[in-house]
Amino acid sequence: MDVRRGSLGSFGFPSSVIDGHVLLAGKQGSGKTSSIIAPWIAAGVAAGYSVITVDVKGDLMDQVRANGLPTGARISEIDYRKPETSARWNWLAELDSDRAIDNACASIIGRTAPPGTDKHFFDQDNRCLRGLLESLRESRLKTPTSTSTLMRTLADQESVRRIVARDPRSPAATRLRDLADLYPEDYSKRVSGVLAKLDAISSPSIEAVSRRPTFKTSDVLSSPQVVSVVAPMHDGPMSVTFSSLFIKQVLHKAFDRFSIESCPVLLVLDEAARLSDRIDYDELLSVARGASVAVVLAVQDLAHFKNDNERSSIVSNAGTLIVMENSSPLTARHMSDRLGHHSVPSVTRTRSAGRSPATSSATYASVPVLGQREIMSPPIDGRIAVIHSWAVSDQPFLVDLQR
Repeated sequence: MDVRRGSLGSFGFPSSVIDGHVLLAGKQGSGKTSSIIAPWIAAGVAAGYSVITVDVKGDLMDQVRANGLPTGARISEIDYRKPETSARWNWLAELDSDRAIDNACASIIGRTAPPGTDKHFFDQDNRCLRGLLESLRESRLKTPTSTSTLMRTLADQESVRRIVARDPRSPAATRLRDLADLYPEDYSKRVSGVLAKLDAISSPSIEAVSRRPTFKTSDVLSSPQVVSVVAPMHDGPMSVTFSSLFIKQVLHKAFDRFSIESCPVLLVLDEAARLSDRIDYDELLSVARGASVAVVLAVQDLAHFKNDNERSSIVSNAGTLIVMENSSPLTARHMSDRLGHHSVPSVTRTRSAGRSPATSSATYASVPVLGQREIMSPPIDGRIAVIHSWAVSDQPFLVDLQR
């Protein structure tokens, strides 16, 4: 769009731009899903990507299908709300390495201690959960267990003692030994935090979609397809934990294939900030391209990334920033800061007393390329987005998403 001449024609990003990662910010109702997320998922499959996404409302795939998926495209929806028709995946069956266990712990406990809490207790919970998951891997069960079974094991101190006695020098025994030696009343207090975290993903509906899994995360990398984890926002910790478990294990498999020819991945996360204490976006955007993973992060407001340093790093590492109209002042400020300043001339005319002719002087002032008000309220009617993409142009441009 041109502010004077109107529409200059249609526009689309090549896949090379998406590979540089995209950050999308727009308030609820701005058209993020219908105008960008759903069309890009359909286009990603057509371009040969395996697309992984989290459906935070429950209707995303209907919108994707409306955008024309390729004939025969494989679609899998992991939907714990509808276990009878859902694809099935068991997170416990994926714990095949130390890094897989690290990812599971971060998804369940969190990456770091929550603000205002004691890091000592966070570390205790992390050590306990890691030891429990290591014991599961060491047991070499032929059939995957369930979260509720895992919880029953942890709740029973005698079961933990048997794990320690089975192989006292194992990593699991080393981490769990102090639990085995506690008094029963102290033991219950010590494991209560981990049991509460596991309880978020032990519901009958999640247990149902975990039985007899129909695929592993490594299958996602074999051929172009769409895998959507339906995790509505109103489900709180259950949806956050379950969706991050899947996303982090897919990324684990993708990062393990460096230099190996396989299907590229397009990761599309709406309401991405809700997973920021489970997924390290700064690290993800820094290394994903080398693993053939393109990332699209969508939020209503950049302020939802609570950590200032993380937010600034995400904005810097995204090759493309898209800001919808009516954005927040903070979101507009980040776009304005990203665009920088330029010099504009200012002419001053002065007239002395009497009949002396007027004199002119020119100065230059440094002003933002686009100010916050211009970004929040572009001077064009329509569903306008301000876009800056390093791979396309140093200058921002406007797109009407209704056309």
